[in-house]
Amino acid sequence: MLPTQRNWTMLLGSGRMCVFIFYRRSGLKKNCHDAYHPIILHPVRIPEMQVVSSTNDGLVIGAACCLAELRDILMKAIPKLPEKKTKTHQALLQHLRTLAGEQIGSMASLGHIVSRRSTWDLNPVLPVGKSVLNLASEDGKRQILLNDQFLAGCEHADKKLKEVIFSVLIPYSMEVRPRCFRGFIQAERQKNALSIVNSGMVLFSPATDTIVDLSILYGGIGSTTLGARKSCEKLIRQWNDQMLNEACSLVLEEILLPPSALGRKVKYRITLLVSSLFRFYLEVLHCLHQMYPFKYAELSQENMSALGMLKSGVPQGVHYQDVDPGQSPQDPVGCPIMHQSGIKHATGEAIYIDDIRPVDGELSLAMVTGIKVHAKIISVDASEALVPGVVDVVTARDVPGENGKDEQAYAEDKVICVGQIIYAVIAESLTQAKCSTEKVKIVYEGLEPILMTEDAIEHNSYFTEERKIEKGDIEKGFKSADEIIEGELHMGGQEYFYLETNNVLVIPRVEDKEMGVYVSTQHATDVQELVASALNLSNKITCHVKHGGAFHGKITKPSLFAVIAAVAANKLLADIDNSGIINIRI
Repeated sequence: MLPTQRNWTMLLGSGRMCVFIFYRRSGLKKNCHDAYHPIILHPVRIPEMQVVSSTNDGLVIGAACCLAELRDILMKAIPKLPEKKTKTHQALLQHLRTLAGEQIGSMASLGHIVSRRSTWDLNPVLPVGKSVLNLASEDGKRQILLNDQFLAGCEHADKKLKEVIFSVLIPYSMEVRPRCFRGFIQAERQKNALSIVNSGMVLFSPATDTIVDLSILYGGIGSTTLGARKSCEKLIRQWNDQMLNEACSLVLEEILLPPSALGRKVKYRITLLVSSLFRFYLEVLHCLHQMYPFKYAELSQENMSALGMLKSGVPQGVHYQDVDPGQSPQDPVGCPIMHQSGIKHATGEAIYIDDIRPVDGELSLAMVTGIKVHAKIISVDASEALVPGVVDVVTARDVPGENGKDEQAYAEDKVICVGQIIYAVIAESLTQAKCSTEKVKIVYEGLEPILMTEDAIEHNSYFTEERKIEKGDIEKGFKSADEIIEGELHMGGQEYFYLETNNVLVIPRVEDKEMGVYVSTQHATDVQELVASALNLSNKITCHVKHGGAFHGKITKPSLFAVIAAVAANKLLADIDNSGIINIRI
């Protein structure tokens, strides 16, 4: 059953996670850096949010059902029902087949409706199908229509503060009248892309070409899904070319897109508004022809090409490489050999660090970084960061061996750039660790920043020892030279600034004082050497790199992250009972 606590708000987001937050003030605090969530619940543990049932009115789907489950439910239900009753469900299924990839579809929930995001592709489709939201609170249960007013946040059509969406009723289509229901998506890619414009349209009419009820909604235009309600009220007339021209003018007047609109591509998106309306017009004409072939002419081949979904097969290619027929099978030079991980990469079966399931007792680490370009560290106060859920903090003083080589893993007395790592916070979850990093107070004493090469030479500020290329007697060579040319050479070449994600998972093995390091790196040996040096261990560090590949951004930095995590795990092993497993993940 749903909890019956006071002052609680629930957010069911795109991930399958319910967060109950106990506040005494109204509203949900969205700033994750300051928010503290005392209870985190999985919706799969709440039966009302997992319900799937068929009623006389339609299908009831739990708000915690992921989109992949919803797709499977519709695929099983539609063939068992009369076609006239499943117009809404067919349009919804069509959207789900192109909405994101399998990974997102397996995590995103139907309850994400509550976010009212304009780019969420189901928001225009569900309202025109007259869907109903089932709400629950400690005061009881009630229903509200999922319509354009709810999506716009109108107070009279919205859910109350303490209410949660526990299921959605997707009604059957009315059988008494012909009905044309369509949803359209235009995105940069067929899957895994936010839609530029998405729309839902429905038409009710009796056995004539006169409109009785028309609903049009658009997403991807404003901050929420927009309904062309006024335009639809003025279009109660015959379905013909004149109506189409008037509809385009009315919709463009009602659905405004300013030149400075977020997402840009303004002219293109305006064209898509009209384009989806034109496609819907052709869809209705085609439906009318199928129902009354002697009254309505068949569409031309050109217009028929605009209907239905674009189908694209799996891209295929063939790579030819000539190999000498007489070459020995044992000679691999020049032979096309498949990469050892190629199939796993292509199929998504490759296991990366994020795919390794966490175990009981696993902890997360977040870093406190400097905010000064060049400054002394006067003091660090982490007392406020030690809240429930935080296990410990780690500094340079906790490094038993060498604190990095060319670059310090933990800054000791001063920082030399913004973002240099000073502290690490270990907590039971990554969210708790990140929130606590904001509570660490650091006092700095500013120093003159060293920005130019000349300044670095003047202050004897080098990353490594001076490197020279010498051969023979240099002094004698200069004395015997006929001419000596002196000067400076300035080169514009520089290291490109790469941004690559980094993950580290360290698993200490207590019995032999060994440490397993799972890391994404291009230089496993460097990771092994730096961790061993930091922990004063030799031949005790195992570096696991299952899948390689990067753009030079995983040569040096992963070694520092590995040192930071390994030092944290080493400190915990020394400070507490060693009977359990202490895994630390960055």
